[in-house]
Amino acid sequence: MKKRWLVGLAVLGLTVAQSLSADAAKITYKEYNLGENISITVPYLEGSENKKFEETLNKTFLNNARSYLAEQPEDESPLTDDRFDFRADYEVPFNSFEYVSIVQWYHLYTGGAHGNTFYSATTFNTITGEVFTLKDLFKEKVDYRVKLTLLVEEEFASRGEHAVGFSFTEVTDKTLFYLTPSGLVLLFPPYEIAPFVVGDIRVHIPWWKLQGILNEEFPVH
Repeated sequence: MKKRWLVGLAVLGLTVAQSLSADAAKITYKEYNLGENISITVPYLEGSENKKFEETLNKTFLNNARSYLAEQPEDESPLTDDRFDFRADYEVPFNSFEYVSIVQWYHLYTGGAHGNTFYSATTFNTITGEVFTLKDLFKEKVDYRVKLTLLVEEEFASRGEHAVGFSFTEVTDKTLFYLTPSGLVLLFPPYEIAPFVVGDIRVHIPWWKLQGILNEEFPVH
């Protein structure tokens, strides 16, 4: 059964956050709190040309966080269990007015040796309202997954991360990604390809290593 207490989240603040240039889309944030053991900070897009998309996206950012809470058993509600702790926050690694990448993370503790951290990543066009997939970054008929897999393997080999418990096999269309001014980053959350103790694993691939296969209509390189 879904928690009715989720509806009771109250807005505590709205403050201007970072943007990478004066022309960049305005990313602010909203903070929600339900006592000492729940803190939710989500990105909030405003001032874009596509108001309908802006509204939908902002709802999505909040729902991404709330969904993890809604999945918790009733006896692990933060209102009844003082072990319960939930923190949600975000980062904006790329903001060039038209294109924005936002990474959200959620840390949940319900007792035991450690909590769990989950991630979501969204890259979108603030004007058209298009949300991009990994496939959208590359030219048609290019086997970008094979290319990315080889680049990830090269990076891991240079780090010496092919150790016991390391289980990376390939990049897929479900692999989380985000943009930076200098390149593409692939994000592997804890447990996805390595033990929890390793934490999240991020592989930065410079744009120059992807020359020739990037979609020319996606001007980030």
